[in-house]
Amino acid sequence: MATFELTARHQMYLGNSNVIPKGERLTMNIHTMGVLPHTIFSNPESRRQAIQQFATKGIDLKSNSPFLNPGHWDIKRLPEFYKDSGETHDIPVTDINTPLNETKPFNEVIDDVDMKKGCISLVRDFYNEGLDLTYAERGLEGRCEIAMNFYDGVKQKMGIDTELTFSHMPPHKLGGFDAAVNRIELNSKFLENTDCEELLNTILHESRHAFQFKCVNSPDSVTVKNNIIDVWHDNFDNYIDAAYDFEAYENQEIEKDANYFADSVMKKGTDLNYV
Repeated sequence: MATFELTARHQMYLGNSNVIPKGERLTMNIHTMGVLPHTIFSNPESRRQAIQQFATKGIDLKSNSPFLNPGHWDIKRLPEFYKDSGETHDIPVTDINTPLNETKPFNEVIDDVDMKKGCISLVRDFYNEGLDLTYAERGLEGRCEIAMNFYDGVKQKMGIDTELTFSHMPPHKLGGFDAAVNRIELNSKFLENTDCEELLNTILHESRHAFQFKCVNSPDSVTVKNNIIDVWHDNFDNYIDAAYDFEAYENQEIEKDANYFADSVMKKGTDLNYV
């Protein structure tokens, strides 16, 4: 028997307003020989045992649940002397303002060109897999999950560890990146629209701001030229809010760069002739 600890990497919607919050820790005992943290859900027998033990903790997951995937959990094997207390966990109800995602910091140098190509591939795969159609058919929670999964891929490509939240905002506001708390906040109104193109574009736009901020704070972790980073640094220090002067806001270097990046990635990602 092996004991594993599973920690939720992000918030997971279970339906009926119930969620597994980010950081929730669960332990389970697997009685299948040779199972490793990354094979718990791929081995049929250990997958069955995992479903049963989720159920004892108040988490009802079907055998085809997308949450039975190591991408949603940080999984580690506990020492042999560890014994599961058998304590059950009530899954708390949270609202859409709760942070959705988090990954560990990246140490490798991010090549700006390769990163953009990777994001283009994410968009292409999104549409090739018909996720835009699935998004249109889903309810609020399902759409939020799809958006979060897309953002998870963007985070990996960009090497950022920025949180993503949805919250109620005025209809005209799309969202923003808050450098002070390293968080992207998007308008929850997005999730009421069956067309997800503008949402994906906004995720890319705000993620680019998080990447710009990463460049400013860790210039050696990216291939962006120092003179460009210096401009971004100055722009963050002297940022002009749209409510104060919209034209000046639009003409800021970090805004022009984020607009170009998001529009270009979306255009190339949905262009069947782009290679």
